[in-house]
Amino acid sequence: MFPLIVRELRLSFRHAADSTAALLFFIIAATLFPFALGPGPESLAAIAPGIVWVCALLAALLPLDRLFGADYEDGSLDLLLLSGLPATGVAFAKTAAHWLTTGLPLLLIAAPLAVMLRMPVQHAPLLLLTLLPGTLLLSLVGTLAAAVTLGARRSAVLMPLITLPLMIPTLIFGCAAVTSSHPKPALLMLAAMFALALPLCPLAAGAALRAAGFIPVPAYIVDPSNGGGTVTATQPAAGTSVPRGSKIKIMISVPGTVPDVSNMTLEEARKAILAGGYQVGNIANTTDGSPGKVVRTEPEANTQLRPGESVMIYFHPAAAQQ
Repeated sequence: MFPLIVRELRLSFRHAADSTAALLFFIIAATLFPFALGPGPESLAAIAPGIVWVCALLAALLPLDRLFGADYEDGSLDLLLLSGLPATGVAFAKTAAHWLTTGLPLLLIAAPLAVMLRMPVQHAPLLLLTLLPGTLLLSLVGTLAAAVTLGARRSAVLMPLITLPLMIPTLIFGCAAVTSSHPKPALLMLAAMFALALPLCPLAAGAALRAAGFIPVPAYIVDPSNGGGTVTATQPAAGTSVPRGSKIKIMISVPGTVPDVSNMTLEEARKAILAGGYQVGNIANTTDGSPGKVVRTEPEANTQLRPGESVMIYFHPAAAQQ
C-alpha cells in the first residue's frame, strides 16, 4: 500500500494544479467575507472559525473530481485492482494522498488566515486541533463520494451533493469546539466520528470501486521469450463494448519456470511465486540455510511448470518463530 501512496503523491506533484487551485480558492474565499461583512473586529472574530471551516471544506472538494477519474479513464484503476492490493487498500491510499496534498496544506494555512480574520491568536491551536480530524474526515467521506459517483453522468455535481450533507455534523462540532468555553465534548465527538469513518469509508469506497469498473480475471500463458508480468491480450478484445461490472480475462505472460526464491524472506517468496503465475503450496520448516530465509522450493527453481500449479516452499524459520 505504501508504494501506491508514493505513486499518488508523485502524480499529484507532477500535476499540482488541482492542489494549488484548492489552496488559492481557500485563501480567496476567506478574504471575501471582510468585504461583505465589513472590517469590524468584533463581527469578524465571532465568525472567523466558521469562515475557515466552511472555506476549507469547499476547497478540499475541488481535487476530488479527479481522485479516481484519471485512473478510471485510462484503465489504471483496473490494473490496480488486478495487482493484488484489495480495493479497500486502493481507496485508503487515495484518501491518504488526498489529505497529504490538500488537507495538510489547508491545515497549515488555516491559522494565519484565521488570525487575519481577527480571531484571537490564543484560539489558533484549538482551531488546528479541530481541523486535523475535520480534514481527515473530509478526505475519507470525499473518497467515498468519488468512488460512488465514479463513471456516473455529471459526477462533479453529484459529489458535493453527497459529501457536504455528510460533513454537517463535523462542521457543527468543529466550530463549537473553537467557540465554546468547554471544547472537550465537541473534540471527543470529532474523534468518535473519525474513528467510525476510518474503517467504514475505505470499505464502502472499495465496494463502489469494484462495482464501477470491470472485474479483472487474471489468466496466465507461458511465454519463455518474455520476462513475465506483461499483459498480452484481453478477452473480450480491446475496444469491445461490454456492460459495466463485466468480467474481463487478462492474459498475462509468464516465463513458465519456477522462480528462484532462495535466500528471500517468506513474504518475498510468496509474492515472487504468485507473480510467476503459480500458487503457493505447503510451507515446510527446515534447519538448512540462513534463519528467516527460504532455502529451496519443490519443484526446484527454473523447473518447467504449468501456470496455476502449486509450489512448495522450504523455509528456515528465525529463532523467535521456532
